[in-house]
Amino acid sequence: MTKPIFKYIGGKRWMQERLKDKVSLALSLNPSIKSYCEPFCGGLGSFLSVQDILFENGITSIMLNDINKNIINFYYDVKEYPYQLIQKYFSLEAEFLNTVPSDWKELKKIKNKEEQKILLDSSNLFYKEIRERFNTSPIGVDKSAFLLFLQKHAFNGIYRENKKGGHNVPFNWNGDFVNKEETQNRILELSELLNNFNILLTSTSFEAIEYRTDTLYYLDPPYLNDKGVENSYSKGGFGVDRQLELINMISHVPFIYSNHNSNILINAFESINSESLTFETISRKNIVSSSLESRGEDKTEMLVCKPL
Repeated sequence: MTKPIFKYIGGKRWMQERLKDKVSLALSLNPSIKSYCEPFCGGLGSFLSVQDILFENGITSIMLNDINKNIINFYYDVKEYPYQLIQKYFSLEAEFLNTVPSDWKELKKIKNKEEQKILLDSSNLFYKEIRERFNTSPIGVDKSAFLLFLQKHAFNGIYRENKKGGHNVPFNWNGDFVNKEETQNRILELSELLNNFNILLTSTSFEAIEYRTDTLYYLDPPYLNDKGVENSYSKGGFGVDRQLELINMISHVPFIYSNHNSNILINAFESINSESLTFETISRKNIVSSSLESRGEDKTEMLVCKPL
């Protein structure tokens, strides 16, 4: 199975078995479904988890969309220019490796974090330089290579933007070494997948998408936190009003929807007049949060399915 190229906030690989079950159920109950769409495709973990089920059922017309133009451009370059992307990325990793002490694997055993930061000061400065180049570069393969490097070396694999839309995640001081061969293989596997099927890559808002009854939608919007407000990782807001607007727009089509378990969202879904609507709650640990306090805590998520 093709795997995501890098960790991305909100990834759904942990939910893959449940997603497979929901997609299989929808396709078995609704033979009119001819295509599949993810308006919030993110790191592609959900799509890559269910793509074999889609293809086995003859669903080869697929739309992968995300409001983040950088991530969609990255997938476009994986599809069209995989070897050029790999070459540029490997060059960045080689430069980065020159900033890391040759005996770093032994030095990592140092308990004092401040001493580690001193030893990796040049690595941090190089990371910041690439982050600045990413934020100021035009769309293209260079920018995609910068993004891949940042995702491999950013704190906890988080993608986050400031109010101006610039990447602002700090350096991962653990100094972990990247498995370049594994990354190359994942790029080439995803490139083959994107080229072998009718997959449309787009970058627009969820409002601009046409919601059709012959398409199955998996919707994984920015999550609401326990207080009913958005967990923000980009310059654009996605609060309760937009969540409710999204739910209203998909009420007439087959869909699978995930979010934090929220009474606000449950009430909105219950207003949809459909006998096929089902709710499921899932507990998991929040391992990719930017907050140290919330990592490791049990979180309850909701999975809503309307196959008809």
